[in-house]
Amino acid sequence: MREVVAWLYSCIVLHNMLAQLGNQWQELEAEDQNLGGVDSSPEQPAGPSDVAFRKRVKHACVAYNYEKGVLPS
Repeated sequence: MREVVAWLYSCIVLHNMLAQLGNQWQELEAEDQNLGGVDSSPEQPAGPSDVAFRKRVKHACVAYNYEKGVLPS
């Protein structure tokens, strides 16, 4: 479960960093010559099962951290 918490925190930090970059992210991506043709866009949007899985992981992670006292009551 600690791995899930670490993964979740990493996603939150990455989201906040990218949110602060705003449109700069698109400009940086266009300028980057080291990608070598890698497509950074997903092949298909997340389906209902993916969304349900993320909700279950998030719920379990939050519940675990409340139980352990990591998150305030």
